[in-house]
Amino acid sequence: MFRATPEDIEKFIAKSPSLKGATPEIFDSEHMHLPYQKEEEYYTDEELENRYKQKYFFPSHMDPKWYDLTIKVKGRKYGIPGDPNEEGHNWGSVLINDETDTVYISVIWS
Repeated sequence: MFRATPEDIEKFIAKSPSLKGATPEIFDSEHMHLPYQKEEEYYTDEELENRYKQKYFFPSHMDPKWYDLTIKVKGRKYGIPGDPNEEGHNWGSVLINDETDTVYISVIWS
């Protein structure tokens, strides 16, 4: 995780070989990136419709407190594809909270 100016974040994305040509998923107040919550048994029609507009992630109990992937205002997420020569291994994501100018990088090597 790091914080940077919006200009430096754009430079980072532009110079990243893993993100070359990648299209991010955009988050805003209508399409948020939220921690998964236990599903309620009953929803109103409006609540159910809103629930399916969002993108959910599973926070880990092992994540440090600063690792907050929640985006409610403005942000984006880039996928880092796995290496095709490694049968899909070595993949990850870059999540950018454009409200706080914070970049979270998650890379999986297996």
